[in-house]
Amino acid sequence: MRRTWTILVVVMALVVVGCGGSDDEASDGGLAGNVAEAIVEQIAEEAGDDVDIEIDGDEVTVSFDDESGSGEATFGGGELPDGFPFPVPDEYEVGSSMVFDQGSGDMFSVTLSAPDTDFDEIAAMYEEFLKDEGFEVNRNLMEGDAGKTLFLDGTRSDATAFISMSVQEVGNDDAGNLFHETLISLSWTPGE
Repeated sequence: MRRTWTILVVVMALVVVGCGGSDDEASDGGLAGNVAEAIVEQIAEEAGDDVDIEIDGDEVTVSFDDESGSGEATFGGGELPDGFPFPVPDEYEVGSSMVFDQGSGDMFSVTLSAPDTDFDEIAAMYEEFLKDEGFEVNRNLMEGDAGKTLFLDGTRSDATAFISMSVQEVGNDDAGNLFHETLISLSWTPGE
């Protein structure tokens, strides 16, 4: 399992690197994209039969099946995995997703970005969801000049859930109005 997780981390880093490059390079994947793709393909060859890596444009999917369990991780976009337990509004964009069958149930991890929406409304939605699902919730909000970051962790007898959220500036219009998005990370781990 340690080897599989190492492969996932390396692939995720390479996807980030592969997204770089100028607009001129973007049409053919760019130098960074081509190098990243070559490295990912080399990792797939060395990983053996228990790891399969597929590259489709900016999206990389890693499927694995070893003695620890089986799963799939998608980086650079994609859809929510089947059975994902958290609510996700349609306008949220999936950045990466992972599902891992560890025997006692599926473990999920998904990153999302929400458009220029209200951070406090999103936080309230997820905190209410956890409480409605019977989780004991711990909340830690940090605010400063750089913005807000929120951590919610929930525990119940059969599962743990972790949510982190932060706001980032993504651009401005001609009038100088800033646009923001909320970055969200959702993790669900079943109990033993």
